[in-house]
Amino acid sequence: MATKQKKTFSIYNSKKGPETIRKGYEPRCCCIDACLERADVTFVLDNSAAVSTFEYDQMLEFVINVVGRLDVDSGNVRVAVITFSDRPTIEFRFSTFNTSLDVRYAVRRLPYEGYAPNIGAALRTLRTDVFR
Repeated sequence: MATKQKKTFSIYNSKKGPETIRKGYEPRCCCIDACLERADVTFVLDNSAAVSTFEYDQMLEFVINVVGRLDVDSGNVRVAVITFSDRPTIEFRFSTFNTSLDVRYAVRRLPYEGYAPNIGAALRTLRTDVFR
């Protein structure tokens, strides 16, 4: 999910997973004005038993590819990540990293948990603890 002023954009597919998203979404700017604006982008990643370790690794690669195209280094874009299984974990907040390289390195190291999924708790954490 990403916020831009009062708008929220999300990419989500609970059953088909990141492979479908990767085919249907090319992360790029379509106009120069959009690239110059500030944005806070949060990735909410399912690391529950509902996804395999292979699918989880694909999600991580997707996030790494998207972050590589965001304007993180200038400070225009800040990134946070929440993972969820039976409980949500804020892996890092908007203020944790200020370079694309650091964000991508941290994403690559996110562990897989494999417990029961609880997306409701993850979205509540997103609303109350990340975008407060």
